[in-house]
Amino acid sequence: MVTPGEWQQLRVTREAVLRTNPDLAAEYKQIMDEMQTQQTKLDAAIIKADPKAAPIVAKLVSLRQRNEAAAAAATPSPK
Repeated sequence: MVTPGEWQQLRVTREAVLRTNPDLAAEYKQIMDEMQTQQTKLDAAIIKADPKAAPIVAKLVSLRQRNEAAAAAATPSPK
């Protein structure tokens, strides 16, 4: 199990690496954007296949948005 302190250490190091490697940061952002696009398509397909799943998907979307907002707030701006 990874401890909260280990997660914090990893996050700080990860952000430093992305901040000091603009090419890697751009590639990473592109990959994350593509993953978000695929997730949105999958969510829509799930709801199409089973409309009763819509409330569950909505909860997951909300959770993802909160997590993304928290990660963005914790991410230092490039220098």
